[in-house]
Amino acid sequence: MATKSEKMSLKDVKKLPYNKLNRLINKAKNHLKTDETWQKACNECGEDPGIIDFVPIKFGNVDVSAKTLHGVVILNWRLLCEEDFTRLCSYILHESTHWIQQCFSDHATQSADDGDYLHNPYEVGAFQNQIEYISENEGEKEADDYVDNLLEHHEKDGSEADELKAVLLEKVEATEYYNIISEASINRSPKNKARISQIRQLISKYHPDNKDTGDLSKFKILKDELLRIQNEDDLDDPLPAINPSTIQHFEEKYNPVVENPEPVIKGHPWGDWYELSKIKNET
Repeated sequence: MATKSEKMSLKDVKKLPYNKLNRLINKAKNHLKTDETWQKACNECGEDPGIIDFVPIKFGNVDVSAKTLHGVVILNWRLLCEEDFTRLCSYILHESTHWIQQCFSDHATQSADDGDYLHNPYEVGAFQNQIEYISENEGEKEADDYVDNLLEHHEKDGSEADELKAVLLEKVEATEYYNIISEASINRSPKNKARISQIRQLISKYHPDNKDTGDLSKFKILKDELLRIQNEDDLDDPLPAINPSTIQHFEEKYNPVVENPEPVIKGHPWGDWYELSKIKNET
């Protein structure tokens, strides 16, 4: 759980000396460099976790909890009023994700003010990282409450809220499902242990944290299969172990062969239209 103390007034936090604020920011950066959530977020972007040392961060007067403007992270003074270091780190992680998006993307990112905020893919990605961090460091209930408050703040309800909540909690759920693997192999029959071992290979392949082959939908289906095996293990006649042909079935089912695939357009200094026109002319 986060360590909290009596609230400071906004007037008091704005009087804090800059060297103390700088030490606080550096403490948060050093903490995040060793945090698994930030490490995974950097791995997804192909960056080293130590890159956070280069993120310019300051406290200022902004109309939101935090924002990244022109490559500079600005944290709301009010975040210091709670004296909640863990939650402060979650906002720094969120905004540092934006910093990487802005500074290392191969095209301009969508502004938070452009379109529906919670349907902005860049905001969703940053929120997923932040919510995973909250879940790991404060607890699943706190992460769930944070998402509910976020949706309520942005006046989302009904089916739209349910869909957005599922998306925002994707990484949290993926971590929970992955933990099932270690529990699944305890006190199981030899046949089901073999099945679990083979399913584990596919789960590892499709885990969302796997940059090359991660796929959340396939991961969830395999997780459900793992749960089914656990439930069947108490039966008198458990199902036989998964064999290579069954694994091939999974591969074929979730990796369908696409006939006549669209040509892959690689970037060209003159623009993608050049490569596209070149392919059309050749055909």
